[in-house]
Amino acid sequence: MLIFGGKDGSTFYNDLWALDLTPGNEQWTQLSPTGNIPSGRAGFAHAQDRNGTKLYVFAGWDGWDYFNDLYELDVPTLTWSRLYPSGDLLLQRRNTCGAWDCFNTNFFVFGGEHGRGGYLGDAYYVHSDAGGTTRRNWEQMMGTAASLYIAT
Repeated sequence: MLIFGGKDGSTFYNDLWALDLTPGNEQWTQLSPTGNIPSGRAGFAHAQDRNGTKLYVFAGWDGWDYFNDLYELDVPTLTWSRLYPSGDLLLQRRNTCGAWDCFNTNFFVFGGEHGRGGYLGDAYYVHSDAGGTTRRNWEQMMGTAASLYIAT
């Protein structure tokens, strides 16, 4: 299990930890990723792909700024990359939700709170090919996150 970032009091982190869940050997290990590491943040969307080879982090906030950036961690090499999807520019947000669609290899993001004091009911996804190459295009889902959940 991987854990990225978060908040402790007024400090925002961008560290990466792994929890070994092997019975009798449960322990935390701090990892040292390289590449374009996301800034410290909380309230972001995240999901890991079915094979555990990619971890996606989207949006969040650092106590001052709201983000709408997207990062991908290549887990085997522990290398972060910032992705620049085309399509609609999503509003900056925090307290959003992410999910991985293992059947169509999509990373979904749902709703959240944007910096203008309102809540979002939108849903978008970025597709990742079976080989792990992410198509850099946000696609908007019709309806709200709640209606998507009920429909699937």
